[in-house]
Amino acid sequence: MSILLNCPVCGRQNIETNICPNCETDLSRLRILLELPELQSPQLSRFLPWLILLPLLAIALAIAGFLWLPRLQLQGIQPESFALPPTTIVESSPPQQGCGGFYYTVTLGDSLSLIAQKFYTSLDNWELIATANPNIQARTNLLYVGETLFIPNLPHSCPHQE
Repeated sequence: MSILLNCPVCGRQNIETNICPNCETDLSRLRILLELPELQSPQLSRFLPWLILLPLLAIALAIAGFLWLPRLQLQGIQPESFALPPTTIVESSPPQQGCGGFYYTVTLGDSLSLIAQKFYTSLDNWELIATANPNIQARTNLLYVGETLFIPNLPHSCPHQE
C-alpha cells in the first residue's frame, strides 16, 4: 500500500503518485523520506544517566579542588611551592677584556642558542654569552624570564686592540 501524500506547494491532499497532478511538483524525495523506517535508539536510554552525571561529577571535583587548596595552606604547603622557582635577576657586568656589547632581557621561550642565533646568526656562539655572564655558567640550560644578560660583541667585530 502506497503512502498518500499532501503537496507542500499547492496543498492538494491524498496524492498517490510522485508528481502532484495539480501543480506538477515532484514528491519522490518526500515519499522516500516518509517510507524510511523509524530509527529507534535503545542505546541512548542506557547512556542518558551517564550523560547527566558526568558533567555534575566534573563540577563536584572542581568545587572539591577549590575546597582542598586552603587545607594545603593550613598544613604548611603553600601554592607557591608548586610554581617555578622565584626569578632572581642579577645583572652581570661586562667583561674587562673585550670590546663591549649590550644588555638583553630574556623573554619567554629564549635559550642561549636562540639568543646567539638572534644576535650572531649562529647557534654555536652561545658559549660567548655564557662566558660573558658568569652568573648563568652553572645553569646554561635554565634562563629566567626577565633576567638581563650581557651580549658581548663578536671578537672579529672589534677594532684591533693593542
